Amino acid sequence: MAMTQSILHRTEAGQQACECADSRLPPDYRTVLASVQQATPFEFVKARLAHCSKAQIVRYLEDLEAIGLIESVPVDWLRALYALDEYREPQALRQGR
Repeated sequence: MAMTQSILHRTEAGQQACECADSRLPPDYRTVLASVQQATPFEFVKARLAHCSKAQIVRYLEDLEAIGLIESVPVDWLRALYALDEYREPQALRQGR
């Protein structure tokens, strides 16, 4: 379940769907979408949806991502990106930049 190890955020379309009173999203999907904001860890979403199982939340998030209302970035990818930046910074300092 890679979604559980991801940072989530709403897309512009997701923001519009969240703000739209006439959205056709089912109530559970609206609740999940509303719990995702900027750089939201899975555990935060799970905590806000205590009435849902982990598997249900993952399914909802995968569906929302498939229709372009949210995006997810694996935490491991973010760690690797951060490590690359940490590696590059000392090299730049050694080169006098």
